[in-house]
Amino acid sequence: MENKVKIGSFGSLFGGAIRDFKSRLKTIIALSAISIAISFLVPVVVAAGVFLGMTNVVLGTSIGIIGFLVFLFATYFVNGAFAYSMKDGAKVKESFGFIWKNIWSFLWIMALTILVVLPGFVALIIPGIIISMIISFSMFIFMDEGVKGMAALAKSREYFRGYFWPIIGRFALYILVAVGAAMVVSIIGGILGLIHESMESILQTVFNVFILAPIGLCFSWRLYKDLKEKRPEVASAPVPEKRNWIKGLAIIGAALVAVALIVAIVMAPSIKKAVEEAAKEEASNEMNIGDVSFDGEGFTAEELEELERLLNEER
Repeated sequence: MENKVKIGSFGSLFGGAIRDFKSRLKTIIALSAISIAISFLVPVVVAAGVFLGMTNVVLGTSIGIIGFLVFLFATYFVNGAFAYSMKDGAKVKESFGFIWKNIWSFLWIMALTILVVLPGFVALIIPGIIISMIISFSMFIFMDEGVKGMAALAKSREYFRGYFWPIIGRFALYILVAVGAAMVVSIIGGILGLIHESMESILQTVFNVFILAPIGLCFSWRLYKDLKEKRPEVASAPVPEKRNWIKGLAIIGAALVAVALIVAIVMAPSIKKAVEEAAKEEASNEMNIGDVSFDGEGFTAEELEELERLLNEER
């Protein structure tokens, strides 16, 4: 029996990821700053959808859906630029240029990734995580090997074939390291929060966006490149024609999205009514302030209203 080629150890892969992070620091900072700017779209979109939904349910729901899709596209656009920047140290302009030039292929892989992973997360979280790992190399394969669409997802699985546990184990070790680092940052943030409450959230945001996420991407890139180098038979082999698992999961994912949209539209009037009733109840509670005491003498809400009427008449 032929011995399998051993892939790089976690230590070598993580060390390489740190070196990649340092060498691409300027590009990472620029892309991370853009990512933070895009994140501010979320509260704006939510506020606009809720506000418009109070007057027109269909319009509010539509704005919310469109806004979410725009946010999702912008987020993945930046993530795609991040991924391309791993290739030969591409700069920001070059990375965005590649994504824009291949926008439809990029969007198709993005949509497939979301739809394929969605059923796993809906059924149970762990299957969703495993599926997302299995197809995690698809974007790298598209950018590095020129393989598009379902073929990129299928080839990502081929790199996993026969090396599932070694790859999952390395991902798991990285997650443990990331969680440990996040806990340390959280403790430091808690101490800084004693000085000013905003300092904790600022520190965690900077760490997550500018350090943790980019190093995770560098680690995934290193693992992909190691597999490609040590498994040339997979890199050079034709992409498997059988992709029924991708098609099946994508169809289920699309059905789940459609059901969610229908439920959102159907339930929108009830949600609007509930929000309006809650607002009225809150306003009523503010008006009915109960007994109020002045110099030890109690006044009910009705008596206060009568006093206010008399004062207005005197004016």
